[in-house]
Amino acid sequence: MNWKKTWFWMGVTALVFGLFWHIWHIFAGEIPAVRELTMSVGEEEESAIWTLPFAVSHSWDMLVAPLFVLAFSWLQSRTEEGTDENDILVVGRVFGLGLGLVVGLVVGLVVGLVFGLGFGLGFGFNCGIFWTMPLGAVFGALVILPNTVLLIVLMGLREAIRGFSKSNKTAPSEC
Repeated sequence: MNWKKTWFWMGVTALVFGLFWHIWHIFAGEIPAVRELTMSVGEEEESAIWTLPFAVSHSWDMLVAPLFVLAFSWLQSRTEEGTDENDILVVGRVFGLGLGLVVGLVVGLVVGLVFGLGFGLGFGFNCGIFWTMPLGAVFGALVILPNTVLLIVLMGLREAIRGFSKSNKTAPSEC
């Protein structure tokens, strides 16, 4: 197998699919997603519709297409060696479907969950500890503490004035 040629065509395939879907996104506003698969046999109208548990975006095309180029290149090198065509066809189907589904789902879920949750929780914790706690302390010291002291002083003055006015209003007979 010629690895330089294979890597070149894998890169070209990824770029073409990426360019196509990004231009599509610019004009349509979104990249379409597949939510159900329609399987039909022959020219009859009987078809089976499989509804997927989640939508699969076509942006995965730019990641999966190079794998098909790799599989095609590998199969081509195997046919040049003189293997049986049926074996190659079965291996190609199993390789294409199995590897595409397993790697796509496992990598997508594991990497997405690990990095998404890890980054989200880590970033949130760090922001809470290192940013909001000191900012809360500064806010409390600069805004709430002076207001509380001012309120206590004003309430003390009010009570002092009330006490002074009550002492002046008492009748002389009570003295």
